[in-house]
Amino acid sequence: MDGKTRTATCTDCHVLACRDREKAFPAGCLTAGLDPELLARSLDCYRGQDIDARVGRAAAEVVAQSRGTFTRVQEIIAFARSFGAKKIGLAACMALIREAQCFARLVRDAGLVPYGVVCKIGATDKSVVGYPDRFKTSGQGYEGLCNPALQATLLNREKTDLNVVIGLCVGHDTIFSDIPRRPLPHLSQRIAPCSTTPFWPCTALPMHHDNSAGRLVMLEKKELSTFRLPQLIGNLEGNFKRIPGLSGL
Repeated sequence: MDGKTRTATCTDCHVLACRDREKAFPAGCLTAGLDPELLARSLDCYRGQDIDARVGRAAAEVVAQSRGTFTRVQEIIAFARSFGAKKIGLAACMALIREAQCFARLVRDAGLVPYGVVCKIGATDKSVVGYPDRFKTSGQGYEGLCNPALQATLLNREKTDLNVVIGLCVGHDTIFSDIPRRPLPHLSQRIAPCSTTPFWPCTALPMHHDNSAGRLVMLEKKELSTFRLPQLIGNLEGNFKRIPGLSGL
């Protein structure tokens, strides 16, 4: 590349003929210039009974069921059903523990078994692995190390069928994904300055702090009736009933 010319890629395309084949492929299209043997080898990933083939079929089924109407929470639960997963690992960022607790409740209500491990597992100060104080948000004192390697190790030990990443920081999600050989959908990435919209089904469910238990507690189903928004009822509860074998909240 000489700085004046560059190879066109899919992000430069405004035709998108690969979506419906109703238009001609543009000049320089990656699909049009694809090696047929390379394409054939990639398609083999979706045949048979290995993990990639099973994930591909489950994903295709969920897309067909949803037609763009499911929330990310619903998609993951539907995917778990289609894939045949029973035990769902939750690799959560500490900053999103409330949302992770809510998601665990939804997973449990769907008849599945959640097993959550938060990023600060091990309660180890960053200095123990040689990180300087400038790597701490507070600049000094104790600050727990995020340990995605241990999160993955513990979920592997628990033999989870499916692991869901809940807001792990950039880079930490990479470390986590390198270790477990499990299907790994992301519920959400944590974008601190922005609204984390995949969590609206969780954040819309009212919770209160139980002082006696020292933890956040979701209101019971009968208590939720006075708090539910029409959007929550229509988009979350209604669509849950469309997932085969999955009852609403």
